[in-house]
Amino acid sequence: MGTSPGLYQNLKAKLPQARIVVIGPMYLGDTVPANVAAVRDSIREAATTAQLPFVDPIAATWFVGSDQDGIAANELDLNDKGQQRLSQLVDEALKRTGAVPNRLRLPST
Repeated sequence: MGTSPGLYQNLKAKLPQARIVVIGPMYLGDTVPANVAAVRDSIREAATTAQLPFVDPIAATWFVGSDQDGIAANELDLNDKGQQRLSQLVDEALKRTGAVPNRLRLPST
């Protein structure tokens, strides 16, 4: 299992003006399975090799704790509130990496 080492390098070469931020997988729950952590680690390694910022939703504990009401009843998907919260989390992460200016705000719904 692994992320193609050239994937992010190719993106950078083909889109030299783009601000590329790699966001790892998210897991809805407290105990992250080893295979999900391995995928996250592989993606992070590829992003780091390509010198791209990496956002780690697992380490940031997205949807753990106070965000539980954003998870659908099947415990696998996000509900409408969760989708809205996800957009906020991604927006915040992009601003932290500098990919999006802080003054840019998502439209409120």
